[in-house]
Amino acid sequence: MFFFLEAINCGTSNWRVTNQTINVQIQGLFTTATAVNIYDSSPVDGIPSNVDSVSVTDRTETALTLQWNTVNNNNEYNYNLTFNSGPEISITASEGSDIVTYTVSSLSPGTKYTFTLYTVFEGVRSSGFSNSTVTIPSNVDSVSVTDHTETALTLQWNTVNNNNEYSYNLTFNSGPEISITASEGSDIVTFTVSSLSPGTKYTFTLYTVFEGVRSSGHNICTVTSKCHDNVLHSTVFDISE
Repeated sequence: MFFFLEAINCGTSNWRVTNQTINVQIQGLFTTATAVNIYDSSPVDGIPSNVDSVSVTDRTETALTLQWNTVNNNNEYNYNLTFNSGPEISITASEGSDIVTYTVSSLSPGTKYTFTLYTVFEGVRSSGFSNSTVTIPSNVDSVSVTDHTETALTLQWNTVNNNNEYSYNLTFNSGPEISITASEGSDIVTFTVSSLSPGTKYTFTLYTVFEGVRSSGHNICTVTSKCHDNVLHSTVFDISE
């Protein structure tokens, strides 16, 4: 709850008060209020403060959901959001809520975005709080097996969007993930998985990874070769008289 106190010849101030009986004096004017804390909630020098932080509560390939606490729990403040030097988006906090949630959509997969959030009060905005985050990268289109033996499988795929900033994590049969980096300047990645068992089916999942954020995963099933039978072959010669 906000109280607006005004006295003759002493100007005006905005005060935030809660849950404690106190006496307030402003140049001879006395009043009593119930408050736990009381402080002037007007922006310093007319400029509102920045938010303390901005968190990412959800992300997809094409959208990012941002969340932050309102500044000083003041619903009179609005917020302007801009990213990657684009136009500012005006955001209004919900009445009575001290948390603001906003989803930025129509983004590109596996892309880094730099956001700047301004607190705005009566047309005056703060210096801006900036942070960077990324969308989820896309999966590879396909994975092919270019060679297989009794104990090894060679897998190959095209880099996603020809982007060498992406790396790849490979896992199979619920084992640990193997980190794979694409060769600089190459749009094809080749990786051989060894120490496998002969004649065995393996399920691989390949993740695209960008700035610690990975894709949903592309799955492929394949098998190693069976062991060759150890059979002694005899050569029969036809002897003619």
